[in-house]
This record gives sequence, structure tokens and C-alpha cells, in this order.
Amino acid sequence: MPTETIADLVARCEAGRREAQAWSEHLAAVALAAGPGATQRLAVAGTHRLGRIADLWAARRPTVPLDPPDGGGPSAVGAPGSLAGLRVMLERLLADTDAMLDAVDPDLDPATRDLARRVASEARDLLAVHDRLMP
Repeated sequence: MPTETIADLVARCEAGRREAQAWSEHLAAVALAAGPGATQRLAVAGTHRLGRIADLWAARRPTVPLDPPDGGGPSAVGAPGSLAGLRVMLERLLADTDAMLDAVDPDLDPATRDLARRVASEARDLLAVHDRLMP
């Protein structure tokens, strides 16, 4: 039986948006600092995809006026770090979206299930770019 509440969804969406935005901004700085090559290409691709992921989370955040509860949502990993950390974050994001698909009732909240599938698709695509450019 799905267990996701509106408060859980608010927290999950806000945490996901914040983390994706932080990584997007971090990778933009990496792209500007890196010379042409695989690192710069990955950073630019990551900036675009993580920006879209942040937008997806923001668009799905319920407008119910709740204070987000402590906990819930994607697990925090702190500030963005190395490109190796990007892979770790993307793998965790895929696990989080799988958990979200299990927690959300498909009849009551198909939009959130669609969001989870779209975020996972963006994360898988960026993971493929990462693996191609950073073997």
C-alpha cells in the first residue's frame, strides 16, 4: 500500500529541486573552469540535464501550504563535489525515484509517478554521458 503523503511529496520535491539545482550550478562552474575535453563536455551536459530535473521537481511540488517536515525526500549528500560524486548522486537519485514509484498510489497521483519516471530518464541519460566521457 502506498504511503506517500502530501507533506512527504512537498519535502521530496523541494529536496530534489535543491539538490539538482546545486549540482547544476556546481557543474556550470566546472564547465567554465575546465578546458575543452571530456570534463567540460560532461559538466555542460550535466548542467542542462540537472537544470531540467530541478524544473521537474519544482513543477510537481504541491501548492498545499505546508511547512516541509524534517526528513523525507531524497537523501542529502551535502554540497556538490567531484565528478565522481556526480555518479554517486545519480545512482542515489535513481534509487530514490524507484522508491517514489513504490510509495505513490498510481490511481491517486499519476502525475507524481510520471515525474519519477521523467526524472529517472534524465538521470539515466546523464549517467550514460558520464560513463562515456569518464570511463
